[in-house]
Amino acid sequence: MKRTLPLALVLFAAPLLISGERRGTEIAFGVESGSTITKSFEFETEMTLDNFDMTMNGQEPPMMPGMDMTVLTTINIEVEDTYSKVDGGRPTMLTRSFETLSGSSDVAMELDIMGEVQSQDMSVASESVLEGEAVEFVWNEEEGAHEATLPDGSSLDEEDVEGLVEDMDFRSLLPDGEVDEGDEWEVPLESIHLILAPGGDTKLVPEEMEGMGGLGSGSEMGSANDYFNEDVEGEFTATFAGMRKTDDGEVAVIKFSFELSNAVDLTDQTREAMEDSDLPAEVGEMEIEHVDIEVEYEGEGELTWNLEAGHFHTFEATGEFGMIMDQAMVINAMGQEMALEQNMEFSGSLAFDVSAE
Repeated sequence: MKRTLPLALVLFAAPLLISGERRGTEIAFGVESGSTITKSFEFETEMTLDNFDMTMNGQEPPMMPGMDMTVLTTINIEVEDTYSKVDGGRPTMLTRSFETLSGSSDVAMELDIMGEVQSQDMSVASESVLEGEAVEFVWNEEEGAHEATLPDGSSLDEEDVEGLVEDMDFRSLLPDGEVDEGDEWEVPLESIHLILAPGGDTKLVPEEMEGMGGLGSGSEMGSANDYFNEDVEGEFTATFAGMRKTDDGEVAVIKFSFELSNAVDLTDQTREAMEDSDLPAEVGEMEIEHVDIEVEYEGEGELTWNLEAGHFHTFEATGEFGMIMDQAMVINAMGQEMALEQNMEFSGSLAFDVSAE
């Protein structure tokens, strides 16, 4: 005798028979063309000098000073992104207005020279030529990258937009396809600069510290945008932590962690920065021989994603870092030539808080 399945069982099984597999959650960039999103970034880093060594003409100075230094830096960025055209999961034409682009560094320094302690506290503001200006990003299919261009009538120069990066959406943290809660994936290591230096080289430059000339500008330290290249090593993973209800609706939650290291040569960047700096009056000439930096970063954070709107909702990250800077230079001062070498070891912490609306 032929038997038939109960109707309820057929209705229950039909979706499974059609799909063949369980569907996950798609977390993808999907902003509609014509949309405008305001993004606010707040960063805070604290850096402490752990060790300082110096030689002059190959010898330790007879009055080698002891040095303690702490630098607390705060950066605020607010941009208004208008997505004129979006295609294939990426903006192909985007206009970015830099509404706010500023920073400040509070430096506490203490020198111990043969038992005589000198303390100095300084506050240095940073500003950018890009603040209040707009830049356009156009997708170049042949190059496979966005090109930063100047809108008609812009007061900026071409060099002002060199090094800018279009992706301030944290798209590199997203999975390639659908995911289920608990799924984990690898994040490209080189994309760490999109987190540590969002927007790329935003030309945020500190003012000179009074009485220190170009040597106090901090430009010899480079920026997080310079610290990572294709040689970066380590691990960067992300995990889908499920959905969360917020006052603005339900969002997908991605947890991530990273542990990365890299060594970079900043000699050329430092030489270029020194060309635009004024040396102290007693220093006649200075030639940079090399500036090498080794960095280690580790941290964790959370990205929440608005599935309906197709863009990030919030981003938070905290972490720790270590840095070793080794530099050598030749200085002509008061008729004498000195070969100066410095090795400085730093450690610090970082905290990022970002939102979009």
